[in-house]
Amino acid sequence: MSTWFWILLAVAALLILFVAMPIRRSLAAKNAAETAAPPIGEFLELPSGRLHYVDQGDGPPVVLVHGNGGTLRHFTHSVVAPLSTDRRVVAIDRPGTGYSAVPPNGDHSLKAQARILKDALDRLEISNPVLVGHSLGGSLALRFALDYPNAAKALVLLAPATRAFSSKPPFRDDAVTSALARKAIAWTIAIPAAVKAREETLSAAFAPAIAPDDFVLAGGGILTLRPGQIETMLADTAALQPSLEDQQERYGELTPPVTILFGDTDGILEPAEHIDHLRAALPELDVQMIEGGGHMLPITAPDAVVRAIRAAGL
Repeated sequence: MSTWFWILLAVAALLILFVAMPIRRSLAAKNAAETAAPPIGEFLELPSGRLHYVDQGDGPPVVLVHGNGGTLRHFTHSVVAPLSTDRRVVAIDRPGTGYSAVPPNGDHSLKAQARILKDALDRLEISNPVLVGHSLGGSLALRFALDYPNAAKALVLLAPATRAFSSKPPFRDDAVTSALARKAIAWTIAIPAAVKAREETLSAAFAPAIAPDDFVLAGGGILTLRPGQIETMLADTAALQPSLEDQQERYGELTPPVTILFGDTDGILEPAEHIDHLRAALPELDVQMIEGGGHMLPITAPDAVVRAIRAAGL
């Protein structure tokens, strides 16, 4: 065989090794994260795939929806237990996050996620809940109430994105539109990059507070270090801007009362921008500012969150 054959063979072997090593590290990170923070709830089999959820307590229903990159552990950390003393509290892993399956058609739009949420609530025989959404989960709660006008008793929005961004979405501005590119990033460079930027990322999300020591496990932080979770995070970000553009002029159609909580020092979203846009459509909007509060209100301001949910359910 010619020298060129052996050279090409060696180059191919190096390329395979170059790709295989980061994939192997990513797979190891995934296994380690899932061993440290396994599922803590139950599973529903829906037409869109498996959905992981926690269901605790009895009484008027409350449904909790987390934000981009998060899991239901953002709520089980400090909010579910006090609410479940006299409420039925259901927290879900949004599609593709935590232990919920990615939608088979790859549709991460808010409209598609609202449809999956409605399917889940119907299967769980939950009607007229107080629907609580944090960050992107707040955007989803708004879409749910628009598409299913009589399906929620009230909305409680925690640091939500209510309108399209004038520039790239903050915090996750590296989102890509190609599903293949998202997968390649998630399984190669994303995990080392996420580990390297861990402190900076947590600081931005929690500032001016500091992430609690138990956030990695009890709050589900470690579950972010999985290729599938990162892939979904990028896909959710890519779908968010067009989804908000599609719904942001319709808020005057909302029928349930809406409460919005924002930290006055939120470093991820600009409170005034998202509050004012919603208030323009809903003059009766209940606005509650958390003094010195950042973006991670379910973990840093759980008492205020629980009070707002209880008040909305009266």
